[in-house]
Amino acid sequence: VLFRSIEILEALVRDYPNVPDFRCELSETLATISRHKRHGHESREQLELAVSLARNMTESHPSIPRYRAVLARGLMTQADCKCDKRLGEAGQLFDESISLFQSLIRSCPDMPVYRVFLVRALHDQAETLARLGHTNEARDVLESAISEQVEYTRLRPENEVGRRFLTMLQKDLEEIESASPS
Repeated sequence: VLFRSIEILEALVRDYPNVPDFRCELSETLATISRHKRHGHESREQLELAVSLARNMTESHPSIPRYRAVLARGLMTQADCKCDKRLGEAGQLFDESISLFQSLIRSCPDMPVYRVFLVRALHDQAETLARLGHTNEARDVLESAISEQVEYTRLRPENEVGRRFLTMLQKDLEEIESASPS
């Protein structure tokens, strides 16, 4: 189904080049498929295209938050995929993604989903740092994630998933602190 969606979206992008929403949908779809496949040359190419489309849309239409969010999510997926082999590049991608999400939170405080994505990006970055043995940096990033998740649960106290994720983040922090040298 997703592959057929890509074909349709590619045709729409080709036939209506002045409609950025079609490029946005194509970018999101490509990134979603790449996020699930994670490996292989085709998956990397799709993800690179997804990020390129999102970056172009963001540059052409900087006032549209959704395009920045699509770019930030694509960068986060790229960072996750590069964590095993190209750590320096993964770190830069995480940093750019996190910066975009922080900007989105400032400009769109009524969209709590941006905070959810920020927390996920921070958590993924902390996991990568911890795997590399950078426990102090991992702890700092995880503390930022917890702070953001506390704010999210304050804004959405009825969200049980948000509260459970906060508990998970706190347990992750305890693990990092117990693993770090005193």
